[in-house]
Amino acid sequence: MRNQTEILIDGMNALIDKIGVFEAEVFVSKMQEIKFDYTIWQRKLYNHFSLVF
Repeated sequence: MRNQTEILIDGMNALIDKIGVFEAEVFVSKMQEIKFDYTIWQRKLYNHFSLVF
């Protein structure tokens, strides 16, 4: 299992690869500014998907 630092580094690298360094920094700074509830965000983001097993 990877440690938290490795996960954070990989996550930041993925973000940078997708949107670039500047926009990744903007994203991170905005996430720190706002009151953020990950669970509510996920529900809103994925509410139109259904799980099929």
